[in-house]
Amino acid sequence: NIFVVVIDDNDSIRAGLKALLTLWGYKVVVYQDSVDAIQGLASQSVIPNVLICDYRLPGEKTGIEVINSIKSIYGNEISALLITGDTEKQHLQNLDSADAEVLFKPIAPIKLRTFLRTSALKFKAN
Repeated sequence: NIFVVVIDDNDSIRAGLKALLTLWGYKVVVYQDSVDAIQGLASQSVIPNVLICDYRLPGEKTGIEVINSIKSIYGNEISALLITGDTEKQHLQNLDSADAEVLFKPIAPIKLRTFLRTSALKFKAN
């Protein structure tokens, strides 16, 4: 079973993604920020396969930094998806440097499902 971690400071987005991903058959945990995620993952017995992270998080951290931190702990083979509503030029340039796919809010479920299916194929190949 693919283990998906969602990190977003918006309660309704976390709840909606958890409900949708659970419906699709994924094991899902959700966190509101990087501290919660890193502490919460330390108590899990499995390594995440997929990270879905909002670009703008509370404090100074971006989703890119959170993804990089988690990958440094658990390995770079984790698939990562940044979700954002930002379209400012500076943010778009930052997104280009990320080791992650990017989807813009509102996220179309078909695009999310395509990303997850591509990720699942990657894990089956390994």
